[in-house]
Amino acid sequence: EHMFHRNRHWLIRYGSRLYFNPALPAVRAHITDVVGEVVDKYAIDAVHLDDYFYPYKIPGEVFPDSLDYIKYGASFTTIHDWRRNNVDALIERISNRIKQSKPYVQFGISPFGVWRNQAQDPVNGSATKAGMTCFDDLYADILTWTRRGWIDYVAPQLYWHIGFESADFKTLLTWWERNNHGRLLYIGHGAYKAGRNEDPAWQRPAEIPNQIALVRQSDQVKGSIYFSSKSLINNMLGVRDSISQRYARPALMPVSPHAPLWKSHQPPRLTRPKTKNGQTMLRWRPSLKDMQNPPRYYVIYRFEGNKLGDLEDGNHIIGITAWQTKAKTFKFQDQHALSDKTYTYCVVAVNRAHVESKPSTPKTIYFRHNNAAK
Repeated sequence: EHMFHRNRHWLIRYGSRLYFNPALPAVRAHITDVVGEVVDKYAIDAVHLDDYFYPYKIPGEVFPDSLDYIKYGASFTTIHDWRRNNVDALIERISNRIKQSKPYVQFGISPFGVWRNQAQDPVNGSATKAGMTCFDDLYADILTWTRRGWIDYVAPQLYWHIGFESADFKTLLTWWERNNHGRLLYIGHGAYKAGRNEDPAWQRPAEIPNQIALVRQSDQVKGSIYFSSKSLINNMLGVRDSISQRYARPALMPVSPHAPLWKSHQPPRLTRPKTKNGQTMLRWRPSLKDMQNPPRYYVIYRFEGNKLGDLEDGNHIIGITAWQTKAKTFKFQDQHALSDKTYTYCVVAVNRAHVESKPSTPKTIYFRHNNAAK
């Protein structure tokens, strides 16, 4: 039943591997059907594609699709434009299929980190000298996908160090900030190079932390992605430890670009906090209007004193509940409250698009370790 046997003509050999031929409409339909089946049957949050569209070029070997170009590409000036159109058609089709089924499921791509060099595109290219680019070699016109809203987020693989002459991390970070076209932007870090790459820059323990610092200065970048998990487990140069220190506090998911499609929830009904076993116990229920369609999760905020502070300050987040729970009553224990302190709590409900409701009615408690509370 494998496609190798059922539809051998769909496959094309390049180097030592076989690829589904992007030129064939039947191939694009099949890939879209595979994605659609996963979206329909499983409770996933997103569909993520890596940087493989047309394969990375093999020196001295031509990708064997000239006959397909003659058959399908008559309206295109060059075979390169035609190949890009083949990929465009696939991305648009997958995007439409996902949104038709479950609009809240995000569609994202992590492309090769350089779209085009300025040498190829003086107006839109980056100030880089990469030997390969998305647009010219992998036929992935990522800017078209972001401009047209076919993807919800983009996570370019900036797997080079700060100051690298051919593809400087900081230069590319700035370029992607200017070219994400309103899509969520995450940055891919090359953690696999730490302590293993021959370049002296990757022997410096501070390289990845310095990249994180640059990313956090941006109001466009919503977070970081690290390749690979194996590299973090191995902890070369202490990269896992240094990253962990920078994620000591909980953080909320960025608001989805499709947030306008989803109505925000009503504030939860928070009851008066109580103390139990030397801890503050919070209880709440969904609003009456949200009982049949409960929020996806809740965020618990705590402020010192007898009034609410700034809910935009993530330092006041002390808890985030699990997703998609069907419970009608929720509990949370504040295990880090200090004795003889006055605290004010509130809870917000969050929907599928990660939009927070207005806060619950705030509740204040004077906490003592001897279980007495006012």
